[in-house]
Amino acid sequence: GNGAFCGCGALKKVQFGLNVSYIGMSAFAGTAIDTISLPNGISRIENFTFRNCAALQSITIPENVHYIGGGAFEYCVLLDTINIPNIVDTIGSGAFDGCVSLKTIVLSEKLDTVGAYAFRDCSSLKSLNIPQKVKVLEDGTFKNCTKLESITFQEGLLKTKWETFSGCISLDSIVLPNSLNEIGSSSFANCQALNTIEIPKSVSKINHRAFEGCTNLERVIVKAFTP
Repeated sequence: GNGAFCGCGALKKVQFGLNVSYIGMSAFAGTAIDTISLPNGISRIENFTFRNCAALQSITIPENVHYIGGGAFEYCVLLDTINIPNIVDTIGSGAFDGCVSLKTIVLSEKLDTVGAYAFRDCSSLKSLNIPQKVKVLEDGTFKNCTKLESITFQEGLLKTKWETFSGCISLDSIVLPNSLNEIGSSSFANCQALNTIEIPKSVSKINHRAFEGCTNLERVIVKAFTP
């Protein structure tokens, strides 16, 4: 159930039986688990399940998991890699917020929803591929990913919102997709290495302070009709 072992600070190992099909919210939050293999019977990782598991380094997620809840791995500061199953369609708000050791993440091609601040402060993450089905990138989704150098956008993204990539100080160039309609407020603020950006003609609105503090920005190509 919810919070079943929350705050059990000495708990390091968990073994699941074959019939386990549900793990409640915050079930293992604040424990000392360092590695875990989740049971094949679950289809969701609920909100805050492993929040503040500061010793967690690796986790095996079953292939039939389609939902990763808000704050599920928030502040798992030693987690350096995670395999997202191919059927995951939702990553909730703050799911990996503060996972400062996370270097690599491959997002499912079926992913269509990424919540606000889902990967904020993932300061070891170096590259990203945004799947085609993701239509909106929410507030602060990748804020302060300070080592992020490259982003590949698949055609399909319609909108970035407030501070989506703000503070990504290593990002030096961006090719925005031709599907994009709107760039949100402060979306790329303080991306200090950003040198060149091309705004596709599909963009009809660039909100205030979208590129504020991009101190190295030398070249902007605006193809939009009504920037």
